[in-house]
Amino acid sequence: MRSRPLLSVAMLLAFLGASASPLPSPSPAPPTLVVDGVRVLVQPPPILVGGRVYVPLQRTLDALGIPFHIRHGVLRARFGAHRVRLQLGQSTAMLDGSPVGFGAPPLVRDFTTYVPLRFVGAVLGAQAAYDAKARTISISGSTIGQTGSGFVLSASGGVREGSVSELDTLSSPKTITVLFDGTAHTIALHDDVRVELHDVATNVVRPGVLADLLPGDFVRIDVGKKGRGRVVHDDFGVRTGRVAAVAGGEFVLEDGHVIVPDRTTQWLLNGAPATLADVRPGDRATIRYNVESNEILQVVLGNRRDPVAPSGGISSISVDPSTPLRAGQTLRVTMHGVPGGLASFDIGGLVRDVGMREERPGFYGGSLRIGDAVSIASSPVVVTLMVGSQRSVARAATPVSASSVPPGIGRVGPLPGSIVSSRTPAIYATFLPDAVGVDPRSATLIVNGRDVTSETIRSARFIHFIPEIDYLGVVHVTVRVADFAGNIATRSWSFIVRP
Repeated sequence: MRSRPLLSVAMLLAFLGASASPLPSPSPAPPTLVVDGVRVLVQPPPILVGGRVYVPLQRTLDALGIPFHIRHGVLRARFGAHRVRLQLGQSTAMLDGSPVGFGAPPLVRDFTTYVPLRFVGAVLGAQAAYDAKARTISISGSTIGQTGSGFVLSASGGVREGSVSELDTLSSPKTITVLFDGTAHTIALHDDVRVELHDVATNVVRPGVLADLLPGDFVRIDVGKKGRGRVVHDDFGVRTGRVAAVAGGEFVLEDGHVIVPDRTTQWLLNGAPATLADVRPGDRATIRYNVESNEILQVVLGNRRDPVAPSGGISSISVDPSTPLRAGQTLRVTMHGVPGGLASFDIGGLVRDVGMREERPGFYGGSLRIGDAVSIASSPVVVTLMVGSQRSVARAATPVSASSVPPGIGRVGPLPGSIVSSRTPAIYATFLPDAVGVDPRSATLIVNGRDVTSETIRSARFIHFIPEIDYLGVVHVTVRVADFAGNIATRSWSFIVRP
């Protein structure tokens, strides 16, 4: 199922506005919250006040997969093409610029913001009901913003979503066909259509091109009033790792993930077509999957531990630099082989047919400048040399890694805007690498303007700090980290310490 953004447990103090009046105590047995048929354990739980049902705002949006942010006492959320703006203390929200009432203003209890259940139906469009006898709140998010065909309406057009079935880049205009609930829809695309690639596993978004879309990817297409696609948001998941075992039509990664491909899965081994029968323990595998169905779309294999042998007319290959690259840097590949031929190189199944010039007899060279939409995770360089009708193929000993985006900074603690009672709270952040791993030596932590990095525990996955001095009041935190390619990420947040 689709990844949902990580959300903080407590709301920003500024969002709470002024302190609210004490609420009547809820009944000893609070209502149970069920979202899309799954019981959601939330703390604090839903409450009943004055005969009205209230649900915790943040936890409910989280359970429905609706991203939002809070600033200066205003909540802003989005789902599909819809936008919601809610000022705390008001019983009316703005939905796509139009006011929508939901009966009563939000309430605050134990630093948690609650909204009437009616807000979920009237503003978000979800089906919501309360069974007083069973004391159960049921919310269905399957129809949020939907017209029933995978199309979300908006003032400027709409959003079409579904899994990619076909992409035609030769026609004029270019078209994309998506499947939603078994129905195919073909959308014409603007000549200057923009593509955004979102790897939900690392929550990294980067620009792309139409060629980056794979059949089976889940996409959301911003469609203008004339029906043409302007932006394609491609949501997919990528998992990488070493193959630990292969058996029974599936294989297992060293981290325990079981990969079950099907007949539609695309296979590449060192840049060449392959099948499941080619998978060997020790192979490095990059798996791309559909975030809605978990269908395995593509498996790219490479970087085997077996020795690299020259092939046919190719005697040697070198790659420079051998370290990970970032946007703006250049990869140079050189090859010695039979003179008088035509040569090119591929990088896994990601970059194809980069030309190589014969710079002197038998010495070929080619370069690739890393652009702004590159994500290459330890992929093999494969060189092809054609001399007459003789074709030689060989792989370089050094794989290539490159990324044009910095690593993500995921969970942080204490959570932004939260209120903690410990004067020496654990302060931490987790890191989410893109194609290039995080350099733990680059991680720095600044608390209230002081660099405390020397007092932290650092790894490629997190930085952790337990202060030896007491904090009180607002605490400001900044984390910086870089990957081995030199891409830098920074995140700042604040929390409050109260005795």
